Amino acid sequence: MEPKQIVIDTDVLIELLDNTKPKHLEVLASLQKLEDKDIKLMLSVITKMELIQGSKNKNEVTRLLYQIESFESIELSSSVGEMAFNLILKYSKSHSLKIPDAIIAADCLLSSIPLFTFNTKDYKFISGLKLYS
Repeated sequence: MEPKQIVIDTDVLIELLDNTKPKHLEVLASLQKLEDKDIKLMLSVITKMELIQGSKNKNEVTRLLYQIESFESIELSSSVGEMAFNLILKYSKSHSLKIPDAIIAADCLLSSIPLFTFNTKDYKFISGLKLYS
């Protein structure tokens, strides 16, 4: 059964937004197929923050915000914060789980939405998290 929504991880969005990246066309085709199946493409607010932080200047931020405005966002909640905290407790030392990845994973787990990522190594150990790659 196809999911109704998919959360797009930061690494995938970077490939999508930069047409000089090696996986740009692959991501473009994958996301088009998902949209053709009426699967809603979602972003974590963490991904938006990571992209803004990685931008070179205010003009790039403005262009970025325009490029991602069509994506629906999953906003943070106290439940996401609590689950991310528990994921950090469980996995930060054994698997080097980072705070942004823990929050994105918690978003996906609590919403029962798969995560589209190329960085499966960052998430594959999290029980219950569905990965789409």
